[in-house]
Amino acid sequence: MTFEQARARRGSLRVKFQIEELEDRCVPSWGSTPPSAVAVPTSYTPVTLNTAGDATGAASVATTEVDWYRFTVTTGGSFTISATTPTSNLDTVIGLYTSTGQRVTYNDDISSTNYDSRFTRTLSAGTYLLGVTNYTGTAGGTYTWAIDGPATTVPPPPPPPPTSPPTTGGFSITLQTNGLTANQLFAFQQAAARWSQVITGDLPDANYNGTVVDDVLISASAVAIDGAGGVLGQAGPDRLRAGSYLPYHGTMQFDSADLAQLEASGQLASVVIHEMGHVLGIGTIWQQKGLVSGIGTTDPRFLGAQATAQYNAIFGTSGASVPVENSGGSGTAGGHWRESVFGNELMTGYLNAGFNPLSRVTVGALADMGYAVNLGAADAYTPPAGTAALVAGGTGGGGTANLVAGSTPSASIGSDSPGDRFATPNREHQEVTTSDAVDWDAVVTHGASIDGPTWLNYDIASMIRTPSHAPVDLF
Repeated sequence: MTFEQARARRGSLRVKFQIEELEDRCVPSWGSTPPSAVAVPTSYTPVTLNTAGDATGAASVATTEVDWYRFTVTTGGSFTISATTPTSNLDTVIGLYTSTGQRVTYNDDISSTNYDSRFTRTLSAGTYLLGVTNYTGTAGGTYTWAIDGPATTVPPPPPPPPTSPPTTGGFSITLQTNGLTANQLFAFQQAAARWSQVITGDLPDANYNGTVVDDVLISASAVAIDGAGGVLGQAGPDRLRAGSYLPYHGTMQFDSADLAQLEASGQLASVVIHEMGHVLGIGTIWQQKGLVSGIGTTDPRFLGAQATAQYNAIFGTSGASVPVENSGGSGTAGGHWRESVFGNELMTGYLNAGFNPLSRVTVGALADMGYAVNLGAADAYTPPAGTAALVAGGTGGGGTANLVAGSTPSASIGSDSPGDRFATPNREHQEVTTSDAVDWDAVVTHGASIDGPTWLNYDIASMIRTPSHAPVDLF
């Protein structure tokens, strides 16, 4: 009996089994079921899917080989992959494998009368290997292969050039903006000008994606996230200078709907100045600089000498450190001044109604971080009534026993909250809505890489607190 006779009688399981068993020991082509795992081929044809998610080509296969094609899926979805033989009698078999050689799916014949091969499968983003061969023992021949998938996601356009060229001398913040209204852009420009009054010394130039940065480049944008009343955005440094850890690039991204409501409420300026302070390193590089202790305890402290001196002068005490926030979400605690002590100071973790002054303590902290500063540029600041007695003796309001009467913060989102979305070693993110949190900043990933891509992310709840500390929903 010839093989062609056996192939015509593929319904006869006994004859087919005997032939496959013999032939599979001799040639690498496949029977109707390709192997469940293969050695990753070292020889293959690289394939690039077009923006429509498609690719096609023609080739021929010998009787003793498998043709391999390697392609990458960037947009997951339903893929139809085929090998057809419009000009030959080739009996094709195709198999799809992961990049490590594990079989995903396969097909021998489209039907009992059509020996071409085709399958449809939902694929996730990743790299795949497509094998095309002849059915074991049949003749080789020419074929046409095709991959038909979903259109790839078009990447966003490159960011616009900076709104103003970098300048030399003094401290310069360059804004790279996108999607901001004229009034919102003005708020960002005013915030940059405010911090440039406080920080006066020039820093060594740095290079960010081919752009010379003097001294900090901030990419600020308004984008659609989830509409008014949800996640407000994210802000923080993502590039730090080696050695000093002082940032040279950061991102401030806000939900466009929430920005409009912050603007209408009169709180936009305070929010932008506060978040720009985090981009400059306040609360975000303290641990790298060795400037905090007791993180995760009831009494975290800022250890910088200059901030401590200003704190003692303002509060009339002789402490050795400054109280850091010990409550709130995982980005509020450990990254701000303690609300129960500082009240409406700009860099506490809570946004207060009315003016939020930038105190000499914050300016001193910038000096401790390594900036040259102008203490005279601080706002006039008076501690909340009754606080001085609570911090006498240097306790600084440490622990819950030192909370000002009536000032216990309302419930805030913690790291085990249902609002948590995901956390990875390099990126931590927590979704916080304006209706269920009073934290100004809900999550900070402490540990930015030096000259590396790690992000520091914040989801900012847009609640304000009245002077009596009752939470008020802006929206």
